[in-house]
Amino acid sequence: MQRDGISVHEHVHTSFRKGRGALHTQFLQVLQRFNAAGRYPLVFALSMLIGSAWYFSVWNEPPLVTIVAVFTVMLALFTWCRSRGASAILFIISVTGLGIASGALSGKFATLRSTHSVVEQPIGPVMLEGWVEDVQPAKRGVRLRLLVHAIDGVGSAKTPRHIRLTHMTNLKVEAGRFVRCWAVVRPPPGPVLRNDYAFDRQAWYERLSGVGYVQGRCRGGTLGQPTKKLDQFNLWVAKQRRS
Repeated sequence: MQRDGISVHEHVHTSFRKGRGALHTQFLQVLQRFNAAGRYPLVFALSMLIGSAWYFSVWNEPPLVTIVAVFTVMLALFTWCRSRGASAILFIISVTGLGIASGALSGKFATLRSTHSVVEQPIGPVMLEGWVEDVQPAKRGVRLRLLVHAIDGVGSAKTPRHIRLTHMTNLKVEAGRFVRCWAVVRPPPGPVLRNDYAFDRQAWYERLSGVGYVQGRCRGGTLGQPTKKLDQFNLWVAKQRRS
């Protein structure tokens, strides 16, 4: 079948090529405007979210060597694209790949950093001493995050480092204050139902060894600052944030 001396097949094929060329031109124009606006940091941030989501969604723990290798390759590609003035498409690919690798690497480092002991069974009521790291509002009273100094009857080797206690009554206390509390401490609870919210997973990444509640009121103590410089610095930062 002919149409103006041209077969219908050739006519459709020509129209398709013109349409594809127009779409390609529009896509390049969008990339050029995107490049001119300097939106690559936004792409990198969104890609990091994708990489972190991937890391925390896979069933098996990805090896550190593999993640570091992918990150190194993506960093090399990004550096090459930046120094050689690569096309906008290749540059976006390098930024996206670097962001995904960075997000996965951040998740891996967060897992490695969170290695700590966890309370294995309920403790208390028992006397617990520590420094207040943070004060959070609760439905009743406040929640105290404590850097634990000692727990009565628990050896120093098995003493949990960070505990969160619910203080039922109102308590006015600042970060960095040393307190003594008569408390019950339990392991961070897991999900009640399958696929329900896993608080124990969140507690692990917040480096919480246990949670519990105070019986009565916490009292101030006379012990000074922690002996470790890093603990002193963290308490100082917490105090500044609180104020």
